[in-house]
Amino acid sequence: MENRVVLITGGSRGIGKAMARHFAALGDHVVIGGVSVDGARQTVAEIEADGGRATALAVDVRDEAQVAEFVKRGLALTGRIDVLVNNAGVAGPVKLIEDVTLEEWQATLAINLTGAFLCCKHVLPIMKEQGQGAVVNIASVVGKKTLPLRAVYAASKMAIIGFTRALAADYGPFGVRVNSVCPGAVAGERQDQALRNAMLATGRTIEDVTREKLEETPLRRFIEPKQIAGVVAFLCSEAAGAMTGQDINVSGGRVMY
Repeated sequence: MENRVVLITGGSRGIGKAMARHFAALGDHVVIGGVSVDGARQTVAEIEADGGRATALAVDVRDEAQVAEFVKRGLALTGRIDVLVNNAGVAGPVKLIEDVTLEEWQATLAINLTGAFLCCKHVLPIMKEQGQGAVVNIASVVGKKTLPLRAVYAASKMAIIGFTRALAADYGPFGVRVNSVCPGAVAGERQDQALRNAMLATGRTIEDVTREKLEETPLRRFIEPKQIAGVVAFLCSEAAGAMTGQDINVSGGRVMY
């Protein structure tokens, strides 16, 4: 598995950062793309401090020209792209659909869905020519079992699952595997903010809203970013060489289908 070129979008924090560090620890050269290149550079610095190899590039996945340049620069490293992880995403509006503006709808899908489309559009022809490659799209269990007021986010993530299956069927004959991972509630800044928002919206204590969130899962704990990273790395390994078109839950059991 060593010496692969791995492209990861949204790799400056949370799950993306954990994945970047995990792949680098396996001996891969990780190309981290993000709107904020400063955050990506911080991840690169941490990887290099551990003896790994990584490159930080600015990319807005909504912009096809930027995506094309991101892929071109990744390809220039070794003349190959072995892994693509479409991780860039936003939470979108937390509202009843009647209160969602067209702009909010389009902004959420532009990153969560169109961004994955653009990255796949430019990477898959390269993998097709190589005769091998692995793509992992980060979806969400919210696309399968939604949360209140999250219709827009749920739509974008369920679309990613369908997109993944279609690409797996189209590119499997060329030796390219495409899978998705559906995280549950992941520990970190984003989860902390969600819990604070719930506290403010309901007037309950942070302990109450946290306990309620944990009780949604049989394991009664939040998912660690490194646990997502481990599953993604497995899907890109030879051990998962017979797996494609799958949507793998990493949710502590919140979703079991």
